[in-house]
Amino acid sequence: MIEFGDGASSNGNEAHHEYSEDGVYKARLTVRDNKGAESFFEDTITVEDVDPVALLEASRRLGYKPLTVVFADKSTSIDGLVQRAWSFGDGATSQEANPSHTYLAEGVYTVTLTVRERDGDEATFSDTVRVLGDDSQPPTIHHLSSAITVEGLILKAIVADNSDIRSVTVNVPGYQPFTMNERPDLPGVYEATLPKLQGIAVTVTAEDYNGNRAGKDWAITSGETRTCIELEAGWNLVEAPGAVQS
Repeated sequence: MIEFGDGASSNGNEAHHEYSEDGVYKARLTVRDNKGAESFFEDTITVEDVDPVALLEASRRLGYKPLTVVFADKSTSIDGLVQRAWSFGDGATSQEANPSHTYLAEGVYTVTLTVRERDGDEATFSDTVRVLGDDSQPPTIHHLSSAITVEGLILKAIVADNSDIRSVTVNVPGYQPFTMNERPDLPGVYEATLPKLQGIAVTVTAEDYNGNRAGKDWAITSGETRTCIELEAGWNLVEAPGAVQS
């Protein structure tokens, strides 16, 4: 029989045991032959506590208001984390693992993450986020491209701004505005599927959260397809040779 020193034991020839608390334990192995003779062996096992290490990541640390930041808990723990406490520096808090927070006012904010293990050990990590004042610069529509597919006319745009983009829409004569959605695999690239239009001009409008707007016209000409070629992630849309932008 193996006694592990913390009240647990095993009758097997081999045993695996996990100590849940730090401390010094005296393990004892007792063997008995078929005549009842016994022998034992003892050993001392020291279990040391390892404190957690708190760490956070922020998607953005600098930007114009309103600034939305996605935070991620990158802490490590051997004993296992049971609690997280976020303080975003503006009075708001969260207990989520990967929270998102929007800063509405200009300033420098200290973001603090405190994590706690099952045994009560804690660790804290802090970082700063700087929020700039109002942004008066409109978004920039760097590029437009279109291609006819079986689904319809695919229109793509590359949009950038000092602050976050609120919306990107396409205005088509005779239709309600179409919403262009940002591609999750290509940040800054917006895409919409339109009817198979030809011989018509559309307008792409981008607006940020400060109300700044920018527009760009795009002619869908008959007999000519404007295609997009994706070269690499990010700023990667180019027009096919011969395409003329309005």
